[in-house]
Amino acid sequence: MRSVWQEYRKVLERFGRELRGEKREIFMEILSRMEKDLGEKIEKYEKERKIKDLLYRVFEMMVRSLERHTCPDGFLTYVLKFLGEAFGAERGFYLLHPKYVGKNLRFIYFTTGRIKKATINEIECSFSIISHILSTGEPVCIMNAVKDERFKESESIKKLNILSVLAFPMKDKYGDIKGILYFDSRNVENLFSDEHVEIGKKVIEVAERFLEHFYPEALRPVPFIYRGVVIGRSERMGRVFSRIRKLAKGDFTVLFTGESGVGKEVFAKLLHEMSPRREKPFVPIHCAAIPENLIESELFGYAKGAFTGAVRPKRGKVETAEGGTVFLDEIGDLSPSIQVKLLRFIEYKEFTRLGENVLRKADIRFICATHHNLEKLVEEGKFRKDLYYRINTAVVEIPPLRKRKEDIPVFVNYFASRYKKKVSPEVMRILLEYNYPGNVRELENIIKYASTMSEGNVIREEHLPLSLRERKEKEVNERSLDEIEKIYILEILRDNNWNISKTARELGISRTTLYTKMKRYGIERE
Repeated sequence: MRSVWQEYRKVLERFGRELRGEKREIFMEILSRMEKDLGEKIEKYEKERKIKDLLYRVFEMMVRSLERHTCPDGFLTYVLKFLGEAFGAERGFYLLHPKYVGKNLRFIYFTTGRIKKATINEIECSFSIISHILSTGEPVCIMNAVKDERFKESESIKKLNILSVLAFPMKDKYGDIKGILYFDSRNVENLFSDEHVEIGKKVIEVAERFLEHFYPEALRPVPFIYRGVVIGRSERMGRVFSRIRKLAKGDFTVLFTGESGVGKEVFAKLLHEMSPRREKPFVPIHCAAIPENLIESELFGYAKGAFTGAVRPKRGKVETAEGGTVFLDEIGDLSPSIQVKLLRFIEYKEFTRLGENVLRKADIRFICATHHNLEKLVEEGKFRKDLYYRINTAVVEIPPLRKRKEDIPVFVNYFASRYKKKVSPEVMRILLEYNYPGNVRELENIIKYASTMSEGNVIREEHLPLSLRERKEKEVNERSLDEIEKIYILEILRDNNWNISKTARELGISRTTLYTKMKRYGIERE
């Protein structure tokens, strides 16, 4: 006798066969991945017809949506309407997270069966509940919001007389919240149950898988700019941004690694601004720029008379940063004697000023950075092993610009906009070809120079530094855009270990398109 799941699987495969080409292939892949979990869930609720049927209808709904819609809004509207009707909700909203869309929040919502779109000024929902989900990352099920102790201070709940609420975070593949699915009723108490929470979580899990595969732009993991800091739009930087967000919540030492010019200090400051210490000072110390005999006093301060010229006591950086963050750039250049004292401070948060014996304390967080291979320095005896293990737990590697060339146009346009300039297609082509040994810092200086040389509002080839133009004439010799694309695709394929699906998603194209381009450019697996 066939199980309930086996019967469902047979029908679901029929749904999948109705899709064409790549969509059918990916649908079957998702179905196989979720078979165990979804199958167990259906068996568990075998006697509870309503929940069982909801689980079954999830895939059918997804397939019908994929047949009809080519954009994520249409798909999300389908998910919203499906869940709203299944839960018996009066109203439902899909809210995009502000960090993805800036100030112009967009909503898709339904009320009494009608689907509409609206802006933030046209929506009547509780932003206290929305803020709660953004901070906890967990769904909420509220029986009576007016009486709920968590939201007793919310004026919007009282004003709108919101009773039953059921809301879920929708996340990207890095676990960051992309948006919120929100349902409520202003007429009925206790409308939603724990079972609704479970089924909603499962539906959204499936929806997130579908979005990741079919509409990757809908769950792009990273904004272009965060608090004035340019991040980029590559998947690599999405992973970096997501890791920084998670590490910011802790209070342990973080180590940024990467080549010179990738922006390690920028990202260290970003981590500080996302942490609970954001209201306190961020104090950078550039270890390589301070003479060895001064670095200790720079860090920990000194007493009066500690050395010639010390006519009065001075606080060090760790004291001025009290409650905040000290950023040690190029920590690999510290001398062994300073490494010992730094290790003690990181361990016990205790130090003494140079020239005195008073033990002092400071509550700070250390963020470190280096372009050196610290493991190699440890082997050579130039860096203490115990300090290395102390700071090497939470590591964030910032990839060089040449490894994420899809970010180059973002930086170019951002830097050019500072000077109210635009770049010509020819200049963009040259900049995309260049490998930037000096990374983002070098690109910024190139745009700064070119903007100064350009008297109009467009940066052209003749405005670029001479070295860059000579390199183009000598090495590039008028490469076509097709050649640039070939180089770019080959680089991403190598980075992804020749995984076609992953490479296609990172490039923002379908697998079929990628195969076509590979054939066209003669790209074969190495």
